[in-house]
Amino acid sequence: MDELGAIKLLSRKLDIGDDCAVLDIGGRKVLVTTDMLHKKTDFPKWLTPEMIGWRSALVSLSDIAAMGGKPIALVIALGMKKFDAKFLSGFSRGVEKCCSFCRCKYAGGDLDKHDELTVVGTAIGVAENPVGRAGARVGDIVCVTGTLGKACYYFKKRKWLRQKPRINEGQKISKHASAMMDISDGLARSLHQMGARSRAGFRITFEKIPLFGGEEGMFFGDDYELLFTVPKSKLRKIKGVGFSVIGEVVKSGVWLEKNGYPGKLENKGWTH
Repeated sequence: MDELGAIKLLSRKLDIGDDCAVLDIGGRKVLVTTDMLHKKTDFPKWLTPEMIGWRSALVSLSDIAAMGGKPIALVIALGMKKFDAKFLSGFSRGVEKCCSFCRCKYAGGDLDKHDELTVVGTAIGVAENPVGRAGARVGDIVCVTGTLGKACYYFKKRKWLRQKPRINEGQKISKHASAMMDISDGLARSLHQMGARSRAGFRITFEKIPLFGGEEGMFFGDDYELLFTVPKSKLRKIKGVGFSVIGEVVKSGVWLEKNGYPGKLENKGWTH
């Protein structure tokens, strides 16, 4: 069973499927998300400790952004074979820099011995109008922020792109969006995930996707841009955000039109 199968199994008993859990605490919408990263699957050998720290914070803080939230705090649990002062200093510096960018507090965490470098980050935030993946409706417009595929391009060159959580963009978009998520697993997989949650489909035009470095950028992931849908009547209300219109919501299926010819877009992307 892979990650997608495990999530499908757990979703029979748990209300999961969005980037964050939403808790109503004292009338306030509190967002909670957690992510686990491992050396073998998430940290190439050429990443510095500071890069590892930034990435460890990025994945969870991006989830807060994906629901239109404002991050409040991040805690990190770190496991490794042997504690090293140089690594810990660089790692903490990377986490602190990412938290500082997002204006949230790095609030500590836990340390433990582990056979493989393992990081578990938990972020907490608040949102006036949290937006999940389930609200896309037929006729809505499909959009993405920024440019996709840069992470894939730089990875092939053994370089790391310091991606930034789209906190400000997420808050502005959430006022008008019907559904939203981040594109950490690649655009293709994200479309399938949002479609399953919304019980809808998508028709995307390849030539409208802001891709950098080739078509494989749709599947690689690690972009941390935002995928969102918005009713046509509200599209022009989104101000101060750079985004591209790439398609529309349809009844079912995920379709990619390329050179005027439509075809099914494979559910392919990052999987643990």
